[in-house]
Order: sequence, then C-alpha cells, then structure tokens
Amino acid sequence: MRPKYFTVALVVADPNGYCADQTTGAAADLVLNGQLAKDGNKIARFGVAAKVRITSDGDDSGIVFTIYGTNSDGNPHEEKVTGPSSTTADTTKTYRTVDRVAIDGATTGNIEVGLAADDNNVCVSQTLANAGNLIINGVAQKVGNSRGVVELEGAQLIKITSAGNDSGRTFTIYGRDINNVEISQEVTGSSGGTATSTTKFARVNRITTDAATAGAVTIGTPGNLDNICETQTPGGAGSFIFDGERCSLVARHVTIEGAGDNSGITFTIEGENRVGDPISEVVTGVNNGTATSQKNFRRIYTIRASAAVTGNVEIGTADSADSKVVLLNFYLSAGISILMKHSSDADFTHEFKYTNDPLLSGVRNEDNAFFAAQNGPTGANEELATDAALTGFRIEITNFVAGSLEVNVVTPYHT
Repeated sequence: MRPKYFTVALVVADPNGYCADQTTGAAADLVLNGQLAKDGNKIARFGVAAKVRITSDGDDSGIVFTIYGTNSDGNPHEEKVTGPSSTTADTTKTYRTVDRVAIDGATTGNIEVGLAADDNNVCVSQTLANAGNLIINGVAQKVGNSRGVVELEGAQLIKITSAGNDSGRTFTIYGRDINNVEISQEVTGSSGGTATSTTKFARVNRITTDAATAGAVTIGTPGNLDNICETQTPGGAGSFIFDGERCSLVARHVTIEGAGDNSGITFTIEGENRVGDPISEVVTGVNNGTATSQKNFRRIYTIRASAAVTGNVEIGTADSADSKVVLLNFYLSAGISILMKHSSDADFTHEFKYTNDPLLSGVRNEDNAFFAAQNGPTGANEELATDAALTGFRIEITNFVAGSLEVNVVTPYHT
C-alpha cells in the first residue's frame, strides 16, 4: 500500500472570462474578448474552415501574399494570392488555422487579413516597407486561459499596485506557506502606489477586496507587478480574477449563459484538456439560462454558434470542475481508504466518483468513462473506504466560491 496525496484547488469562476456579452446574426465564431482571453501563439483559429480575405486601401496588385496554415483535416497547406488594389482578394482554399502571412514586397496601402465575416480577425491594419511577414494580431489568435492558483518557487511577498487612492481598502490574500500551512494576510491598500504583504506565500489561492477600488489594480510579485492579476477595477467587494502569467492552468467546466431562447442551437467548444491535448465538445444552448460543458477545458481556442444567437450570451469558467483521474490496479484496489479535507476558508461541495471502465487499456478516458457517485456531494470533510474493486476515481467540485481540497489516498495505484 502506497500513500498518495494531491490537492484540488480552483480560483473564483469568471462567467464571462472567455466571451463578454455578445450575439451573432448567423452561425459564427464568438469573439474571445473576456478577461481570460489573451494573445496566443500568433495562430489564428476558426471554428470551421473558411476562405481568407486580404483587404488593401491602396494598390497592392504588384505583390504576392502567401497564406500558410492548415485545412479542415488539420493538414498544412498554403496558397499564393495576388494582392488587391483598393479592394479585397480571397483565397480559393479554405483554412482552419492561419499561422503565417508572407508578402514578397513593400505594401502600398494598409493591409488587413481575415475572413469575409470578419475581415481583420487575422491581421489588423498594418503596412510593411519590405518583403516579410505580417503580424498575426487579430482577435482570431486570442485564446482563453482557465487560470488556477499561483505556485511560487520558495515563498514570495505579494505586491498590490493601485492607480487610485485605495488607502481605505483592505485586500486579503489567502494561500499556503512553504510548509503547506494555510496562511492569510490583510494588506491595506496604497494611494497611487504599491502595498506589499509582510508574509511570504508559496501558494496563493485567492485575493479579495472589501469594497470597490478607486481605480485600476494589478497584483503580482517583486519584479513583476501583474503576474497574478492583470489590470482590474472591482466594482464592489469580492475576489480578483486570476489572469496573470504566473497563474497555473487548470481544467474546469465551461458555462454558456444566455438571456434569450437558445435551446435550438449548439455551441462547439474547441481547446485543450488538462494535459494539453486537443478536445472539443458540442453544448446545446438553453432557454434564458446557463448551459455547462461536461468536459474540462484548460484552454479555449474557438467557440462557434450553429445559428444566430437570441439575445446576448456570455461564456466563461464554471464554478465546477473534475479533478484528474487517479488510476488504480483493479485487482488490488479493494479497500481503498481516502480522506478529503477542506481548507479553513472552503466554500464549495465535493463528491467522490469512481469507475470500473478500462482506463488503462486506452478504450476509455476521463471524458467518456462512466463515473458513479458513492455518497453524494458534501461541503464537509469526508473519510471513506470502499470494498469493491475499482479502475479509477476522481473528485468533482461543485458550487465553488473559495478554498481547496486536500486528498489523501492509501491504495495501490498506477502513476
């Protein structure tokens, strides 16, 4: 019997972190424009393959544009297109992604590259004085990052920088020290400066403000003042959104909230799972409510509506997630002993779920295996033991507001 220990930790959900309120007049990709949507790796992605459009406000008919990317099957291809003269020129091929737009000479006019439905979602207006590559800087290269807690090497102080007068505000930092002991500290804000914690944190789970801030706030560590929370201006008491580069990536469910009846359309989400492999899911909309994905996404590439959206929709991270799957040796797993302990600031429910599907064979995985509940959801610490043989288990987190779950397992298992 070997012990196993892991932590399930989320940060506060951001229901419009991927897509702020928007609508579509037809089937279309939604724009990733929320707090969690950041510049990606300069690859423009589309929900369906489409022709690429080049627009110029000058005479660029003397130069050649070469579009590089992938087709609908994910295979690389390219096409050369003669530049337009104060008009547009379209590729004959269709692209699922565009990773490079090259030109063989200086441009005369301002160039934009995109699709017919959004003619600058690949390259926003730019010119080149010589042959070279256009910068892929349109909205189609944005990615949505599901951020998690901050793990810091050693332990570090936390810095809170205010653009306005936040000397009357109290910021509370929650986390753990280098010995994995729960800690927290209240920090009084500054007036147009930086307030620094006196406590060093090895992990940061949550940072709150007791009221609206006077202006924009960033939160980070020495040498990088926004690597935990990039610019935010809370309108009231609550938690900051973790969106900085130092925050971990964590897979969790996706919510699609609409103000109209979208029960007749679907939303296709494409992105990455917890280990970075590509996944997708088709989620059916609901009538004036919230639809939630079954799969856990750590990164979002595209979200496509199958038809016109009724009313505004917003898309973001859910208050629920599944932990990684712990694999077990079926023949040795009877008598599993597991302790699930909530942190002192915990405000969520957890549920132990198990499976007997053949996970090790590769026939099933966390997205298509059947998981059964043993005791149902609870908001309290839980200790349980099972008599049946299992192939694996995971912990489902629901109704998450704050905190973390420490899981201790004593069982034979496969890593």
